Amino acid sequence: MKRFTFALAMMLTFALLASAQDKSFNATGLPIVSKPTTLKVFFDVYPEQNVPFNDMPVVKMLEKQTGVHIEWITAPTAERTSKINLLFAANDLPDIFLTGMTVPQAFAYSDEKTVIPLDDLVNKYAPTIKSFLKDIPGLKETVTSPDGKMYTLFSLANAYHQDLGNMVYVNKTWLAKVGMKVPTTTEEFYQVLKAFKGKDLNGNGIDDEIPLGLLFYKKNANWSDLNFFGSFGLQMDPMADFFALEKGKVVWEPSLPGFRKTLEWLNKLYKEGLIDPEAYIQDRAQMQAKGGQKPPRYGFYVSWFASNVGGLNADDYVAIGPLKGPEGQQLASWHPRALGLGGFGVITSAAKNPEVAMRWLDYIYQPEINIQLGYGILGEALEKTKDNVWKFLPPPTGVTSERFRMVNSLHHMPYTYPAKLKTEDPLPFQLKDKAKDELFLKYLPKDRALPVFYMAKKDQETYDSIYPDLTSFVDQKWAVWVMKGLTNQDWDAYQKQLKAMGLDKILAIQQKGYDTLMSFKK
Repeated sequence: MKRFTFALAMMLTFALLASAQDKSFNATGLPIVSKPTTLKVFFDVYPEQNVPFNDMPVVKMLEKQTGVHIEWITAPTAERTSKINLLFAANDLPDIFLTGMTVPQAFAYSDEKTVIPLDDLVNKYAPTIKSFLKDIPGLKETVTSPDGKMYTLFSLANAYHQDLGNMVYVNKTWLAKVGMKVPTTTEEFYQVLKAFKGKDLNGNGIDDEIPLGLLFYKKNANWSDLNFFGSFGLQMDPMADFFALEKGKVVWEPSLPGFRKTLEWLNKLYKEGLIDPEAYIQDRAQMQAKGGQKPPRYGFYVSWFASNVGGLNADDYVAIGPLKGPEGQQLASWHPRALGLGGFGVITSAAKNPEVAMRWLDYIYQPEINIQLGYGILGEALEKTKDNVWKFLPPPTGVTSERFRMVNSLHHMPYTYPAKLKTEDPLPFQLKDKAKDELFLKYLPKDRALPVFYMAKKDQETYDSIYPDLTSFVDQKWAVWVMKGLTNQDWDAYQKQLKAMGLDKILAIQQKGYDTLMSFKK
């Protein structure tokens, strides 16, 4: 009897708690909850984002207005996929994956009931999100899975250049000093690199010039050697796991001859001291430290904006276009999936209050909140003119706009403001968009780009069991071969190992997914 009474009391207690929790939720208006509520939110971070998010004024504003406290579950951007896989494997899920997933991945997890459909929640609690889905042609279809349901939300690219993240920048002052023009071929590039070496072009009396600076793509794809594979016929899109198309056949580019040719060319540069000797072991902070030194040390570097690496030296650098390779190939380093709109705002089965999660997402999707979460709070990082134009304020003296943004905003969250707000883009955006127009558009490898498609659950599981080990193996060879070179024996053994690890299996899976997608379009 005592056990029954105790159990009944506990049931009543939980019921009362649940009732109290339900009453604290407000279906409309602010705050979202009348009593403090915590949501766990996964978000990947860049190394420069070294200020805790909850210490940022814009995030404090968000919590004050919504009543929702966020416990951030984070991972470095380069490790986000691994962290997400671990969270699912351990069934230790946040309430929301704000970033880091794809529409097909979320659909695959929905089969295990670990990711929940969002349609009803959007209809009931998300008028802002609902309006975007209604007003933007094709957006609803982009985030709709084969079963007709939505498991992710979206992001609207906040700049025209998102799909051309990495560009090579050259020190125009050094070019003038050596009497050379901006290179347009791999051979011209090589000759300029040699001209930059050992000439004390920065005038400090020290042999500290670095002809070419970059990172290994795992540290940051947008500051890496991925930019050079197009000169040897490859696209190398990490957002497509390096899969591409050749006349309707799915290929994996790290297994192709162009991959070997690129690494051999890079090894030639490395052996001659033309690439930073620390390129394949350094991190973003180390590369930035070199790029920002006065006087400048880099002749060329790969970066998103010139200021990301060059810092306050950025005005000395201009972007160059894709280089024509020895066999006449000249492809831009194009990542079209960066313009893909799905994969953001996934709500998991761990969310005890999914309605709170959806209302919080809807709030951060409101354009005037969204732009502040992406760039910094109004009055400090942004201003709004009488004509309702949002302007990006200059950063404090001695700080670049991107560095200032990194410590004052969430930075790479899902964006919606471009579709609704009038903005005056900052200069780095304008310069990069101009470079895209003038230097890159005619070299986009559109015939190689692999579209997004869905896999059957069993195929997805097979793929997930093979690809991580396969790409890890390639990454090891990649860096070693650039630094030490490779032989015919090395390449043959590499091909055999790829086959042994299951490359043919995942190629067949990718081909099946692509063929199925094409059959739907006929």
